[in-house]
Amino acid sequence: GNTEILITNLPKDVFKRKYIETSFNHLKNAINIEEFFGIKENSIKQEFYSILIKYNLVMQYIEEAKTVEYLCKKNRKVRI
Repeated sequence: GNTEILITNLPKDVFKRKYIETSFNHLKNAINIEEFFGIKENSIKQEFYSILIKYNLVMQYIEEAKTVEYLCKKNRKVRI
């Protein structure tokens, strides 16, 4: 009976297919997003959002590293 609101800048079809199926499954299984240390609602929310921020930062760094690796393989000058 609760309403969930998800905010993204992805198109609907990409969001549904990629984000919900892949990212949530990864978050749930790889970094145990269902296991919280806090007991109160506010502390659980803080943990949840901090995990999401950390996950997004790591994914951004991975994508940047892939780009640098690709450019290095192409023998192009890369600024880091």
